[in-house]
This record gives sequence, C-alpha cells and structure tokens, in this order.
Amino acid sequence: MFENDVVPELPAVAYGGDTVFVSGGFQAVTFYGLDAASGRIRWATTNLEDNGPTAPVYDDGRVVFNTESCTLFAFDARTGRPRWSHWLGDPLMSQAAAANGRVFSAHPDEDDGGFAMSALSVRTGAVLWRRPLRGD
Repeated sequence: MFENDVVPELPAVAYGGDTVFVSGGFQAVTFYGLDAASGRIRWATTNLEDNGPTAPVYDDGRVVFNTESCTLFAFDARTGRPRWSHWLGDPLMSQAAAANGRVFSAHPDEDDGGFAMSALSVRTGAVLWRRPLRGD
C-alpha cells in the first residue's frame, strides 16, 4: 500500500526525435524532455501558467500537451522552448491528438456552454477549424 493511502500519479509519455516527453504530474507546473538513450534531462519547463500537464503528443518537431485548466501548449521538442499556447476552455480534461502537422482537441465551448472539437496547426497554433459537439 502507498504511504497515507495516496496513489502516486503515473503520467504517460510520448517519444520523438530521440527524446522522451513526460509531465511532472497532475499537480505540477513542470514538463520534461529526456534523452531516450540515457534518461538524462535535456530540458525542463518549470513555469507553466496552469497545473496538470496531460500526456503529450509529438508531431512535426513539436511536443504538445494541455493543462487541466484550459490551455493547449506546444514546445520545440529539441530545445524545450515554448512555441505557442492557446486557451481552449475550462476545464480541459481530454488529451490532444496530433498527426500530419495538425493537433486535435475536444474542449468546452465557451460560446454556447457546450463542447467543441478544434484542429490547430502544430507549427503555429492557428485554429484551422472548430466544430460543435453534441455531448461531452
């Protein structure tokens, strides 16, 4: 059993460009890029505006993840430099998906109080399309 009956968080990882990407956990504001061969930390962010980075996805030289409190982030996978962020809605409980230069995310739709699905450019964060969803 775990100390004080607290179950540790086991964040999911992504891989790309010889780097493993992992969040610091649900209460954290950190995110890491680890050398896949040695496990050495290549870079770390320690100042995300929101806590709770989700499992990451990798596409087109970017690592993308969202935080529980609303925001989708993209970082340069090699350097860890922030490239863009986009506020999607609160709370943001889903994990993004990415392929072919696009990142997809389901999120609350602040316009009508429902939910929506959006596609953004992995490189720039520009919204390519947004569609309402009938359910959460």
